[in-house]
Formats: sequence, C-alpha cells, structure tokens
Amino acid sequence: MTTAFTSKQPSESFSVSFDFTAVLGTENISSITITATDLSTLEDVTAVILDATKQANTDKIVYAYVQGGTSGHNYLITCLIAGSLGNVFSLDGILPVEESAGLTELPGGPNLATLVNTIQDILQDSAYTNDSIVEKINNAVVSIAAGIRMSDGMISPPLPALYTYQAVSTTTNNYVTMPINYQRKLFQVIDSSGNTISPPRSGDYYSFARFLRQASDKTLAETGSVYRVCLQGRKLFYQGIPSAAETLGLHYYRRPVLMVKDTDEPDGLPEHLQERLIKHYVCKEIFGEALEDGQDNKGVGVKYHTAKFYEAMTDLIDFIGIDGEPQYYGGDDFFDAGACD
Repeated sequence: MTTAFTSKQPSESFSVSFDFTAVLGTENISSITITATDLSTLEDVTAVILDATKQANTDKIVYAYVQGGTSGHNYLITCLIAGSLGNVFSLDGILPVEESAGLTELPGGPNLATLVNTIQDILQDSAYTNDSIVEKINNAVVSIAAGIRMSDGMISPPLPALYTYQAVSTTTNNYVTMPINYQRKLFQVIDSSGNTISPPRSGDYYSFARFLRQASDKTLAETGSVYRVCLQGRKLFYQGIPSAAETLGLHYYRRPVLMVKDTDEPDGLPEHLQERLIKHYVCKEIFGEALEDGQDNKGVGVKYHTAKFYEAMTDLIDFIGIDGEPQYYGGDDFFDAGACD
C-alpha cells in the first residue's frame, strides 16, 4: 500500500517515516536505500527532494528527510531496506508539494473532499474514517482505469485521458523494465528513427509464447538491432540485443495519479461521470463488507450500488466509444499494420 504523506510547501523541510515493524518480525534494518521520483516528469529527483545527511533510522523505522520540491507536483518516495537475515522489503509514500496561499474555497466540481463527504453522507457510519474512504476512492479510480469486466464478459476500454508516451533505453540484458506509471495496454513501440517495432506475428505485444517460439535463439540471447518486442509482466523483452543502448518509444495507458489533497480531482475519468462511478464503486465495496442496511434488508445496499455502478460504467463506455483496433487474421506470415482501421 502507498502512504499519502501530509503535503508540504516548497520552503518546508521535515522528516517522514517508513515503519517496517510489521514485516521485519525478528529482523532489524541492516541497509537502506531511499529514492524520490517526480510523478509529473518521472525524473529521479532523489538529490533534490531528499537530504541524505539528515536521514535516520531505528531498528525497525526509517526517517527520510524531505525538502524543496515544485508546487503542484507529487513525489514518489521509495524506501528499500534489507533485513539482518537478508530479506528485502520496500515501502512507498507520495509527498505532495503545494505552495499555500491561505484558505480558499474548494472548487465546486467533484474533488477528493466532496467525494469523501458524499460517501460519508451515504454511510452514516463512524467506523469508516475519512482516511479509509480516501484509500477506497483511489482504489476505485485505479480499478476503473485498469478495466472492469462487464456483464457481457468484455473488459472496459482504457481511459483516453491516461494515454501517455515514454522513452526507455535498452540494456545489455534481453529486457528493460516498464516505466513506473505503466498500467495497461502497450499498443505501439517505436525505435529511435520512429519506425514501429512489431509484436510477435499473429499476436500482440502481450503474446510471449509466440515471441519465444519465433525467436531465433530460444535463450533470447540474440544480439543486434531490436526487431521484435513483447511485454511480460513489467518486463519489455526484445530481440536482438543492441551492443550499445538504443531508445525505444512506448505508447501505453498510465496508472492514474492518486488523490492526496482535498482539491485533487479523479485522474482520467470524464468529469460528468466521476461522482457516480466513484460513489457507487466505493459503496458497493463497503456494503459488500457486510455493512447492513437494516436487520431485514441486508444486501439491499450491495445490490443497489452495484447496479448503479454498472449503469455508470455503461455510460462511460458509451462516452469513450468503441476502442477500435485492427483485426489480425491468418497464420504467422500475416500481420495487419492498421490499414483497415
């Protein structure tokens, strides 16, 4: 789980903590590596955001010292430790940086504060804190962006607003790790000259079995310029393997940025559907955790909010439109490059 740290102003500096007590057990911390990534640019800003000289730790807890930052940016702080028995653990936290201009009226649209209030008004149950609601709201946005299985068995399409492009560099290995904000549907890979690098024949960029079968060297150790790529998990495999780093351009749909401030708005969702989608998703999950609607009506809340959520999902799919792609026919020697779109 990713922790949402309290926001800071660019001029502020203070410590944030990573508590490994629950995972370390009888182990103690033996080594620590802390990094910072600007989620707006995906740049490594460790030297800018963190002051390593003021870093501290106990046997179980690490204290990172944060500083600086650009107003309006969110920073992913990752703390990686090794335990005294050799086990490795990692915790993440998002640090929002915002220049305070005093108290201002919250926007009238569906932001984090209004979404929390809307859901709390429905629940009327003090067992659910605002922090727990925020976590469920973020889970809702991430889940919708990742794709919801509809009643016809189809997965809802990617959110167009989450399309992004990111360049990566090859290594001397046969793969490179995908960008940290990758979520779903890698649909085009290009080389440094702008030419498309094909997926396995008769498949897509996720057809690893075809990729392996079509590789000349089954150990995936073929050298040369990249001529074919395939994604498995978060690793983008390629053949051949360049002797010097080459740039690959990736077109895909990114993970939504988590909401941490009251004024943050859902990332990627159309504004007119944000409240309905999130409200009903969160409520169906909470009521599904056995929160009763009354002694004689248990299950009514789950049914109501589930139905309303899928109604909103249908409207979302209609609003996005058909996520059309070229169809591929024939055997291994046939590949439709998109002329019939």
